[in-house]
Amino acid sequence: MSEGLHPIPEVTLEPTPPRRDHLDETRAWEPGDQAPSQTDERGVSFVLLRFLASEWVIVLVILSVAAFLRFYQLDSIPPGLHYDEAGEGLDALTMLRKGVRVFSTTQGGREPLFAYLLAMAFSLWGPQIIILRGLGALAGTLAVGAAYLLVREMFRPVIPNQARWLAALTALGLATGYWQVHLTRMGLRHVLLPPIEALAFYFLWRGLNTGRRRAFVGAGLLLGASLYTYLSARFLPVLLLLFFAAEGVLREIERRRADALWRRHGRNLLLTGTLAALVFAPLGYYFLTEDPGEFVERINQVSVFNPDLNQGDPLGALWRSATGNYGAVAFHGDEDGLVNLPGRPIFDPVMAIAFVVGLGLALTRARRAPYLFVALWWPVMTLPAVLTYDRVPRFMRAIGTVPGLYVLPALAWVALADRLARRGKPLARTLAILLPIAAYALAGSLTYRDYFLRWGPSQVAYDYFHAAYREVATKMVQEGRPDELWLFPTDLRINYPRRHRYILRFVGYQNLPPEKFLSVDETDMFDKLSAEVEGRSRVVLVQMKRGLQWEADAKGVLPFLLEKYGRLDRVYSTPEYDLLYYTLDSPDPRFRPADRWQPASAVFGDGLTLEAVAYGDASGSGDPNAPQVPSGETLWAVLRWRAPGPMAEDYQASLRLVDAGGHVVGQRDNPLTSRWHLGATGWHPGEEILDYYLLPVEPGTAPGDYRLEVSVYSPTSLKPLPATVEGVTAGAARIGSLRVTPALTPPSELAVETPLGTTWEPGLELVGYDGPPARELRPGDTLSLALLWRGTSPPGDARLTLTLVGEGGDWPLLTDLPVGGEDFPTGRWRAGEVVRQWLDARLPPDTPSGSYRVRLSSPRSGVTVTLGTVQVQGRPRRFELPADLAHPLDVALGGRVRLAGFDLDSPAPGQMELTLYWQALASMDESYTVFVHVLGEDGRIVAQRDQIPRAGEAPTSGWLAGEVVADPYPFSLPAGVYRLAVGMYDADSGRRLPIPGTPDDRLILPVPVEVTP
Repeated sequence: MSEGLHPIPEVTLEPTPPRRDHLDETRAWEPGDQAPSQTDERGVSFVLLRFLASEWVIVLVILSVAAFLRFYQLDSIPPGLHYDEAGEGLDALTMLRKGVRVFSTTQGGREPLFAYLLAMAFSLWGPQIIILRGLGALAGTLAVGAAYLLVREMFRPVIPNQARWLAALTALGLATGYWQVHLTRMGLRHVLLPPIEALAFYFLWRGLNTGRRRAFVGAGLLLGASLYTYLSARFLPVLLLLFFAAEGVLREIERRRADALWRRHGRNLLLTGTLAALVFAPLGYYFLTEDPGEFVERINQVSVFNPDLNQGDPLGALWRSATGNYGAVAFHGDEDGLVNLPGRPIFDPVMAIAFVVGLGLALTRARRAPYLFVALWWPVMTLPAVLTYDRVPRFMRAIGTVPGLYVLPALAWVALADRLARRGKPLARTLAILLPIAAYALAGSLTYRDYFLRWGPSQVAYDYFHAAYREVATKMVQEGRPDELWLFPTDLRINYPRRHRYILRFVGYQNLPPEKFLSVDETDMFDKLSAEVEGRSRVVLVQMKRGLQWEADAKGVLPFLLEKYGRLDRVYSTPEYDLLYYTLDSPDPRFRPADRWQPASAVFGDGLTLEAVAYGDASGSGDPNAPQVPSGETLWAVLRWRAPGPMAEDYQASLRLVDAGGHVVGQRDNPLTSRWHLGATGWHPGEEILDYYLLPVEPGTAPGDYRLEVSVYSPTSLKPLPATVEGVTAGAARIGSLRVTPALTPPSELAVETPLGTTWEPGLELVGYDGPPARELRPGDTLSLALLWRGTSPPGDARLTLTLVGEGGDWPLLTDLPVGGEDFPTGRWRAGEVVRQWLDARLPPDTPSGSYRVRLSSPRSGVTVTLGTVQVQGRPRRFELPADLAHPLDVALGGRVRLAGFDLDSPAPGQMELTLYWQALASMDESYTVFVHVLGEDGRIVAQRDQIPRAGEAPTSGWLAGEVVADPYPFSLPAGVYRLAVGMYDADSGRRLPIPGTPDDRLILPVPVEVTP
């Protein structure tokens, strides 16, 4: 006998295989056999037998690897609980309480065997997540041992001296394969199919190899049981029928008809099929009598032939599904983060090559039954995934390919070992062992990295496995009351959003307070919410910060409604979720965005129309529809927009509550989104968009009348869209008025930039002040301050005076002004009242340059306080027009300003500079803005510049009567002939100063401008 591996003999299965004691010396070893001597040099037979001499040690090592990868950190990875896992647990608990069922109708139907085993475990150790998930890990580990038994038994007659080596590599591949590690660390029913399938085939091959009837009995019972594990098991009879038919055809071709397995073992195979049918009978009877549609309902929903999925192209869909699912072994895997590291193929590149080689070996040796069976196993049991089209590829539906899939690369490694061992050199023999082990060690290390270091800590894992829902369920059990509703917003864009309730109901089994998963769909959610809260006094709103539902209520509709019709009592916050506890104003609220709409008719930019608005009091202290709100409380508002179609950017809207001086006392900015969470770039023409606001009014805001205004702006440039209301264009649109009433409870403390703590008068304290924001001012500028007052006891009518004090004298700015303002003087205050009062004082146009102290004084008590210093910087003034003015004019604007003329200059090619000469007809309190429009030959604006005169250095509020101001405007323009139009407007209202004889208060300058290239 030459040294090296014995050629694989042509072996056929005999009706009555020889007894073990009649096997020759090349048979596979069994436990208890004596190891070969060191002198028994038989090439790879000697090497492999010596390596596998301690068979159960090797098996134990492989099982230990499998157990480690499946049980390690099982309590923390996956990070939480998936709703399908919770559904399995609920099925088990229901069976413990109500009795065994042969089929579960939840979530599209579930086979019950996993729930049976889980119910037994729960009865012993209680309903725990680690028990649920541990059953899956245990099944995955047992599948590795079952795979070893199967492959050893299947291949022992044809390659007796290699069967255990092949079995060990198959089991090692299954133990370390990422796909199987990932799938078996979950408490889902699919994990039972591989071990039961492998054991069923083990007994079947045991029967085929020995002819023993009891082996066929075991195969029949296990095959029937497999149909209670997972949907894909229904293809096992298909695999077996194809195998026996193909094997019979091969024997027919060889003219050995009598040797066909189905002929030699016909009665025993019939017994196997009968027993499998009997075990399946209860489930089959259920499908036939209770609900025949259940058997195919889920299949029809996801079938590649479903026109809703294939879009009228079934053959194309079938081709794409086949190439995607069969190619997933090596190219691109399942994108579902539940079952895979998204996109990771089943095999790494090294194992993928081995898989292809092994498949080729199986096909070339297919005339021998075990190779034929392995060659058919993978393509047939992938069909459950191929014939579905809801996602390609689908790993979980291909679970029936295990463990046969892992036999194929093992065949390649055994063949490589054969070639190396034939060389007869010690190094080659060593490599015959080490190379396969190194390949599987690499696969295991990649599995560890990809699962524990990449997938486990990832956002993808968190999105599918919800630790937050488990924690919330625990709090529900601890805190829940029968008169409250725990409300979970769900995203209308996500299928099956309410399945997360399985997690709650499993963790808090039979102890949960009322809960509702409500789709945030503005077409029907308001009536549904009203029905759910009927008779309840409290709502706990659960807002997820991570996971698939974190944007479910991106527009904040539910907080808006619950604040409008209730009161927020407290907030419990974690990094993963917030709990908002609301007490309702009444036990039967009728939730609506608005009861009374007011027309708005404001147009922003290129056609975005604000059609109507509604607003009112969300404090719960009065009529929610009344146009008033207590100081320091919250205002609700809804804006109804009409989209012109897709817009240039995803704009944001800003809703502000401002006083007469333009000071903002409340502001909220929202992204403008449709009910489908699409920004303005994704809107449809004519689409209606509702925009919800809860606008807090700053504590300390003085009671009085305020205006609501809204602007729309680019979130990148912050530039507002022009807003046009009744023909007037401005940066914001006024949409209503609102009365701020005294605070329900005076605030105890408010922040202030400069604290003072000065007693102004008996019972009145000047707490401090904010500002002035600008330390350098020009004549005509406005000095703004915010004073914070506290009435320690009901004060009388206190007054104040504001003065600039400098070397050049005193300049009174405000004289004998009521503390608190005209609408809320101190005589109306309560004890403890806190009020923030804005002071706006315009510096007189003739204020000399210099340094000034800002002095606040009480006319009655004589108290004086210095509120910082300001530097007044004057500018040169002229009162005569230049003698060389090129284009004199005499155009009055609103009786306030005269355009006395202009000059044009072209300092360089493509450049043009316009200088306007203004003359003040009288002093003005307002600061107007100048606009210059450059018009093309068609009259359209091709360039524009808006600014305070002299680029902001000479506001009109600082002009003296008769003063002349030269105001330059440079432009860069392409070559051409242009006309220029000018005018002035109030930036707050958008109204232009009237110009007689012009239809739009815009003066077209009489001289055209030619710009050279």
